[in-house]
Amino acid sequence: MEALGAGVIRPGIACDSTGTSSCLAMAAPDGEFSLPTVEHVAPGRRLAVIPVSYSGGALAWAMSMMMPDVFRGQRDWTSPVREAVEGSAPGAAGLTFIPHMTGRRSPSANPRVRGALIGLDPVHTASDVIRSVLEGCAYAMQECVEECMPGEAVAELRAVGSGARHDAWLQMKADILRAPVVRMKVCEGALAGAVVLAGAAAGVFEDVEDGVGAVVRPEAKFEPTQDPEVCAAYSDGAARFRRAEASLETAW
Repeated sequence: MEALGAGVIRPGIACDSTGTSSCLAMAAPDGEFSLPTVEHVAPGRRLAVIPVSYSGGALAWAMSMMMPDVFRGQRDWTSPVREAVEGSAPGAAGLTFIPHMTGRRSPSANPRVRGALIGLDPVHTASDVIRSVLEGCAYAMQECVEECMPGEAVAELRAVGSGARHDAWLQMKADILRAPVVRMKVCEGALAGAVVLAGAAAGVFEDVEDGVGAVVRPEAKFEPTQDPEVCAAYSDGAARFRRAEASLETAW
């Protein structure tokens, strides 16, 4: 339903639904995906759904540890998270976070694996920890796109859920996945999807695609950075993430 609320009915458009965890969804005509799919509500299409990581939950954990007063006293963390990200350069000063705090879900499931914060040094700050958590979740998403959707070009990633409220996180995902990220006007993707589906069923819309055109709207777009230093920092960070993740497979 959230994918529908993000307007995921055409190839190349993917949905990033981030709340306590994250989930990727991408649509394509029947028979074009090489991974398991479910039937899409739009006729003639299939939907690939990939559970990614304990993302928003990991951010909540980091905030409770690094900024307990903010965690307990504020419902809206967008400004504190933005300030933390701005206080740490891309790459989080070499700190690497593995977000599998409740087990690894994709590309291959391993319920025994747990999260990790690797490379801690006395110079690291609370900002470095929070940035590393956000980066680690984005690296996990990048890994899922590359390994679960090989050959499937993501032309645009549409963000819904509570995680979509964090501009800094969306920009980070655009930079790491090398694809534009669009925050939808209605972040409650399931709500927007329900409106589309109900309207199509009631005859308010001609069909689901007509409903998407009438209801689904973008709010903000985040383009991938062209800064070579930022690109290099995230490339190095992604490589560290993969090495660290692989080493943890045998730790439990």
